[in-house]
Amino acid sequence: MSARSDLWYARLVTTAKITLPLTSLAILSSLFLFAKPPKMAGSSFLNSADLSDYAQHERISRPRFAGMTPNGTAIQISAEIGAPVGNGPKFKTEDLIANIDTPKDVNVRVVAKYGIVDSMNMVAELSGGTSLVTTSGWRAETEGLDFALDKIDVTSRGAIRAEGPIGLLQAGSMTLRSSPDSPKDAPELVLIFQGGVKLIYTP
Repeated sequence: MSARSDLWYARLVTTAKITLPLTSLAILSSLFLFAKPPKMAGSSFLNSADLSDYAQHERISRPRFAGMTPNGTAIQISAEIGAPVGNGPKFKTEDLIANIDTPKDVNVRVVAKYGIVDSMNMVAELSGGTSLVTTSGWRAETEGLDFALDKIDVTSRGAIRAEGPIGLLQAGSMTLRSSPDSPKDAPELVLIFQGGVKLIYTP
């Protein structure tokens, strides 16, 4: 090999030692510069409207309000969503389910769309169309109910339509209470219909 060829080869090697590392560094830099962030599978994000709504309104997910009568009857109201009303002990709720369970295994179940629960006075105002079902076979529907949490006291807020073991019944109002003749430690529930009662009797 001639001296000229040796000189050319030495220059080529020297140039490669400089250019190749610089080229590799440029490629790596472009990868970090143009790479897209990975998508997070199963992730959900709040948009600006959601963030604004949550910032302005306090919400409680699946709130539950419970009470107990002196004779051992358990009363409970649960809802999908709850929010405090002002600074007081009242809560505005949606999609409610209320249950009354007596020591004698008698159950009353109430379903309502909306409700205002006053935890201080242990009462609730249910509205938006309510239905009441008892283990004795009665099913009643009305626009709203006043519901107590510390005693057995449920009163319709207007006319009511009920269907039970004796037939179809319509009345101006209905009240569910414990029978005054039943033992205090084992209350029996009675339905009282008033105000233009109409009964279609089914033998």
